[in-house]
Amino acid sequence: MKKIAPKYGIDKEKAYIVGLVHDIGRELDIDEMKELAIKFGNRGIIKMEELEKKLETPITLHSAASAEILAEKLDNIDNEILEAVYYHSFGGWNISNLAKLVFIADLCEPKRDYKEARIIRKILLNKNDFNDNFLLASYYSYCYSIKYNLKSSFIIYKDTINGYNGVLEELKKRDLVINKKLI
Repeated sequence: MKKIAPKYGIDKEKAYIVGLVHDIGRELDIDEMKELAIKFGNRGIIKMEELEKKLETPITLHSAASAEILAEKLDNIDNEILEAVYYHSFGGWNISNLAKLVFIADLCEPKRDYKEARIIRKILLNKNDFNDNFLLASYYSYCYSIKYNLKSSFIIYKDTINGYNGVLEELKKRDLVINKKLI
């Protein structure tokens, strides 16, 4: 996160923090995650859509729990960091570039060695037009996430759909080519 962030005009220190702490609540038991997620929702920092559905899905529930742990433990933590931690599991569209980056980077971090992660990582690290790379990496991240959720019979949140639709519209505006073989 820290190395990639400056290429995309994102604060490297914030990216470093988010990269370190975004999964801080992942190992908690479900009841603890739910309690923390509800507390975070009550803070009103982020409009948490579909909270009831997210409370039933541990793989995404840890995002809100992690954000609440940070809000509780660190006085005056930057809301952009909390937003990025919250959205890292399912993405979104009207969110900061830091939040978008952690969504992408989490899917393609180096320890993930499946085909889609390697493709997304290669696009993200490409030295050509960074804005185009960011959009293309976002697009393939949403494609992978949606495909994974469909295969696993998981809920696909409106945030994820909005992220996919937003990125697709932006790609079309820029006339960027999508390689359908990669999907």
